[in-house]
Amino acid sequence: MSNSLRTFLAGVVLLPLVLAANGAIPGYMSPTTLQLFWLIGFSKSFANYGSLYAHNFGIPEPAAISFGLSAALPAAVLLKIGISAVNAYAAVFAMWLATAFAGAFWFARSVGAGRPASLFSALLWCTFPVVWQHNGYSAVALGIALLPFYYLTAMKVSIDRLSVWSCLGFVVATFVAVFMDGYTFMMFASGTALMFGCALIRRRRDLRTDLLYRAFIIALAFAASYAAYAFYVGISDFGAQPIDFFRGWGASLEFFFVPTSNVLAIPDLLGLSIARPEHDYFGDASTFISTFCAGIVIVALYGALTLRDKRFPLLIFGLFAIVGFYMALGPTVKFLTYRPDGASQLMPASYGWVESGNAWISQYLPGFRTMRASYRWTALGMFGCWAIFVLTLASGKLSMDARAALIMVLLVLNIPSPTPLHGYRRFRDIVNEMTTEVASWKPHFHRGETVAFLPYGNDFLVNYVASELDIRTYNVGGDKNLMSAMSNWPDEMIGFEQGKVAPEFAMKVKAFLESGKADAVVLPYINLLSSAHDWPAPNEREQELSPIAKALDAEDRYDADLMKHYAVIRLAHGLDPAGTLSVWNTVPPIDLDKPVSFVSGEIGSNYLVERSWYPPEPAGTWSRVKQASILVDMTDIPDGARLSVTFSVFAPGDTCTEVEISSGTTVMLSHNYCNVSGRISVELPRAGLAKNGQLDFRVDQLRSPASYGSPDTRTLGVLLQSLSVVK
Repeated sequence: MSNSLRTFLAGVVLLPLVLAANGAIPGYMSPTTLQLFWLIGFSKSFANYGSLYAHNFGIPEPAAISFGLSAALPAAVLLKIGISAVNAYAAVFAMWLATAFAGAFWFARSVGAGRPASLFSALLWCTFPVVWQHNGYSAVALGIALLPFYYLTAMKVSIDRLSVWSCLGFVVATFVAVFMDGYTFMMFASGTALMFGCALIRRRRDLRTDLLYRAFIIALAFAASYAAYAFYVGISDFGAQPIDFFRGWGASLEFFFVPTSNVLAIPDLLGLSIARPEHDYFGDASTFISTFCAGIVIVALYGALTLRDKRFPLLIFGLFAIVGFYMALGPTVKFLTYRPDGASQLMPASYGWVESGNAWISQYLPGFRTMRASYRWTALGMFGCWAIFVLTLASGKLSMDARAALIMVLLVLNIPSPTPLHGYRRFRDIVNEMTTEVASWKPHFHRGETVAFLPYGNDFLVNYVASELDIRTYNVGGDKNLMSAMSNWPDEMIGFEQGKVAPEFAMKVKAFLESGKADAVVLPYINLLSSAHDWPAPNEREQELSPIAKALDAEDRYDADLMKHYAVIRLAHGLDPAGTLSVWNTVPPIDLDKPVSFVSGEIGSNYLVERSWYPPEPAGTWSRVKQASILVDMTDIPDGARLSVTFSVFAPGDTCTEVEISSGTTVMLSHNYCNVSGRISVELPRAGLAKNGQLDFRVDQLRSPASYGSPDTRTLGVLLQSLSVVK
């Protein structure tokens, strides 16, 4: 039997250990639940429409998957041939983990490690907690697992002999990386830049044309892959994130050296791990459950001190480790830093020990400023340490027994505790129970119909529900996808408040159906985010939404299908939509018997919806288009009296906004307001008001506070604050 065949068979024997540690055994385990429904929803929709975009959710525009396309596409193929959702997801994970395992093996071989050492080194890398503890973030885990594969291709074009195949492999790796996960794509790009920079320094006295070729290939591959991704998602600049987010999600120093309980078996058994309640720390639990790396760091330090004849690769991988751990700290160094009761997950600088100095990178450098979960840079630091460990094995400075013992100790430290292993089995059961539940919904929906799940939220489960039922819905899961979809939603959908049931909720449901822009409205009693984590899920909104569904069902124009976990509202059979005004014209005009304050919330959004205003807020109510209207009760304004209107305009800095107030064909006010921050009061004579009492507020342009440093991304015109009658 040849060495290659023996190595292959040994790899086949070891690979199941990788799959078990990551919960990726089809037919037996599932890596996660929530992200499975999110990603498989895209895959199912790809399969439904034969498209790279989802057409079942996030409408009216097709939805691009924000990350994980490299996993979603093969899953779509598996779903198309009849593989179940849970098995398709596990199989795709298994496929990419096998690729990662092979990539780590060949990386180790490329730096001189023997076949057995390379196999066990690959097993070690693929079972680090930094890989499998990111399963809850779907393709992020796969991107981290693939880092050795990525850097293997980078070495081929940066250092080794250049060939057509090495260039092609590198280009393929960049495209896989950018469509897998943005975090690891940036680590790939940063590491490749460090690697090529070291190669330039090494050859500074031997600069040749091939270095230009290498630089061109590297730049072209990353530029082309990023351009392809930006074209696919339709965005080229993903914007900066709050710097306090980077601080909150930075790793505290003790996380690297003291494991968290219920993550790793041996530290738990030896009493070396500690319990870390999530609410005690800034950020979330991912900052400490995935960052323990003391073993590999200690081994890397030993290698760095003893390796004399491999200075060049030691320099490269040492820089990887230093840069990775430095960036993982975030802008502020934390050590035994705890979050006070009531404080946000975001961390102000005052709670840390000292500034790390990398805040400017996270604030200003493209790509880096979107990597808000700083701790994930730990993956790059751990890769650098792992690569130094492999160099140590390849150096021959350790005896065979010492190498075997070292590998065994590190592997034993990677054994997951029973908690995640039991979790993988439970995840599979949850997914199967949920998919069975959704299948039972099919008789209550019509293929291809347009549906709105209300009130909307970050509805992860909808991705799968809509694709499995083959309906089309405005809802979508994933914060980036939600923001993208909302920018194209009709007014009837935008008019609802995220996650809230306002007093006008039933009226808005009726208006939505009468508009013809939704064939059905679903009132889900379950939470469409948390129910994707666990099933069965409680009907936490049944008491709130069931009475609304029953009241609508009691009206002649509407039928409600009342189910255990939701209600479906439709127009009664045979009725055509009558238009939104058929609903809102039943709302009386604003009663002016006494002064009306929009600031105090006396006016509900019934009076404003369909007339282009945002929901009322403490300061008043903003117009959201260039022309917005209100309807006042003319019988409350006696002859000779005037209507007093108080409003503000959004004209910050040196900007100006032209405001026109008209009623019917009469222009009652036209003025250009510049740098105005206070209230503006005008009095409008009754004689100029139209008989129906409609007032139109026009502005020449809308502006967004986001353009002036605010997180508010709305476009604003006039802020209506009060109405009163002056006799």
